Amino acid sequence: MKSILLATLLSFSFVAHSQVDRDIRVLLNNIRKETEQPQDQRTLLRVRERLQSTLELLQGGTGPIPPTPNPRLNLSCISRDNDGRDPYVLGVKDPITLSVTKLPHSNIGQEANCREVKDSAVSVRESIFACVSKDNDGRDPWSIAHFKDGKFEGNINNLGKLSDCSKALSRALRSSQAVAFCASRDNDGRAPWMQMSVVVESGETHRAGSYDTLDKCLNSKNKINLK
Repeated sequence: MKSILLATLLSFSFVAHSQVDRDIRVLLNNIRKETEQPQDQRTLLRVRERLQSTLELLQGGTGPIPPTPNPRLNLSCISRDNDGRDPYVLGVKDPITLSVTKLPHSNIGQEANCREVKDSAVSVRESIFACVSKDNDGRDPWSIAHFKDGKFEGNINNLGKLSDCSKALSRALRSSQAVAFCASRDNDGRAPWMQMSVVVESGETHRAGSYDTLDKCLNSKNKINLK
C-alpha cells in the first residue's frame, strides 16, 4: 500500500513539474513574440531588468532571492537642525530599525520642496539619485546628487532650477546597473543639453547628443545606451 501511495505521489510530482516546464516555455515564447514588436525604450529596459533578475535566480541555486528594500521608498525629509524648521535635508529610513539617517550634502531648503524632490528621486541597487541644492545652502542652482549606501558620492550635474532638475530626473531611464537622464552639457544649468548615464558601481559616466532645450532632450527618440 505504501509503495502504491509513493508511486502515486511521484507521478503527481512529475505531472506538476512537467506542467510548470510547459508554462515557462509558453511564457518565453510569448515574450519573444512581444519583443519582436515595436516597444518603447522604457518598457524594454524594465523587461531586461526583470529578465536579468530571473536569470540570476536560476543561476543562484536553491531558493528565491529575498526582496531588497527600495531606497527611494524609504526616502524622507528631516529638519536639518531637528527643530521642525527650514532648512530640510534628505534622510533614509532603515526598514528594520525604522531609524532615519540624514544624508550628507542633501540640503533641499524649504520643506515645501520635499515632495518634488522625493517624487523625482531614482534608486538603482543601493544608490539614490536626487535633486539637492548644489552648494548645500537650500538655494539655486540645483544638482543631481548620487548617494550610495548612505554616503555622498558627489554632485553629478548642475541643472539650474529645481523644476528642471526634478523634470530631468523624473524622466530618467534606468537598468539594474545604471541610470540615464538629461543634463546640462557645460554643467552650468543652461543649454546645450545632453544625455548622461551613470554606472552606479563604478561611477563611470557616458555622454551623448546635444539639444537646444531640455524638452528636446527629454523627448528625443535616440536614447543613450545603458550599460
